[in-house]
Amino acid sequence: MMRLIPGLIVNRGDKMLHYLTLESIKLLLTQNTSLRKVTLFCDQGKIYCMRTEPLTEKQERLPLELEEGIKLVQAVLDRGLSGRYSFNISADGIHLDSTKFDYLEYLKLLDDFILDMSVKGYSKSYLTSAKREISRFARVIAANGIDSIPKADRESWRAFSASLWDRELSRSSIYHHQSIVRCFYRYLSSEDLIKNNPLYRAESVKLEKLLPHFLSKEEAMSIIKSPDTSNVLGLRDRVIIEFLYATGVRVSELCGLDLNHIHLKETEALVLGKGHKERWVFFGEPTAKMLQNYLDNSLPKLTNGTMSNALFLNYKGERVSRSMVEKLVHEYAMKAIGKHVYPHMFRHSFATHLLEGGADIRVIQELLGHASLLTTQIYTHVTPIHARQQYMSAHPFAITA
Repeated sequence: MMRLIPGLIVNRGDKMLHYLTLESIKLLLTQNTSLRKVTLFCDQGKIYCMRTEPLTEKQERLPLELEEGIKLVQAVLDRGLSGRYSFNISADGIHLDSTKFDYLEYLKLLDDFILDMSVKGYSKSYLTSAKREISRFARVIAANGIDSIPKADRESWRAFSASLWDRELSRSSIYHHQSIVRCFYRYLSSEDLIKNNPLYRAESVKLEKLLPHFLSKEEAMSIIKSPDTSNVLGLRDRVIIEFLYATGVRVSELCGLDLNHIHLKETEALVLGKGHKERWVFFGEPTAKMLQNYLDNSLPKLTNGTMSNALFLNYKGERVSRSMVEKLVHEYAMKAIGKHVYPHMFRHSFATHLLEGGADIRVIQELLGHASLLTTQIYTHVTPIHARQQYMSAHPFAITA
């Protein structure tokens, strides 16, 4: 029997979500005299009830005091976690569903880890991803009968890895999810929060060595010229796409640009990269003129009277988001060259075209903000035509008389 509990009702796509407050949960506790299973889904710090159903005789009742149960729910809310949490709810308290997993201990360890990563300069997007993936791992090991994070074993790791494959993720996505969990356990081990790292030398998916996808110079220019610069949003879109290609910045770096980061006379910009590391990037006079045009004719109309320092704004006067930039790049690329393009392809194209033009690889490393030259060297494998041209023009046995 499905029963939705009244709460804040919002629309998300084709779903109507009924968000629960702690007050509505307490009301549910007092109104239900018979024990029922309630599956709660956390959505960025909010909980909505999907269904309530009677418990089967096989389900174990693990009583918690009412206040402890509410404390657990509040802990999930406070951390803005997303995911599925199942509870047995009755008038005498909240009971974890068929598991003795110590959620409060797990949440404390998660807090410590996220704080450590934040201090080390990891981005907000990484921290959000870390919360999500570690929460998934916690639910997997709880379902396998393990009662705490430190007691995870190789079997639970294999179960977690299997759950990733079941979601039909790419190898790179699976590797990313696994690496976050492994990083979490390395932290717990380094801080002596666990005696032994259960994931030490645990097998991870092997990545295919894929070369980066990049655009030809003609394709890049076709996409850049596709926005209609006679209107406010079109001019903004043109500058965003051109800036991505002209500077090779990451999309997160572009979204984070403020007005005082741009120096038009010097044709340079200060960007904040990974690990909160600042670096200077450069652009030419054509891009500087487009930026000036945007600042004079487009940005004032986008501010909507707000006092925003952001360089690129959406139509609401708010800083542009990563997803918005990804969407506009995709749409203009489909219109211009008929294929899917994502913002990072402009970064790959920036590096590849610089290398083809004879730029030193260490200079490219600095412009891209790579900590290691090994990361930049992947671009030396994607320019075989340029390599052949250099050989034919330079080697004694290749030069024709």
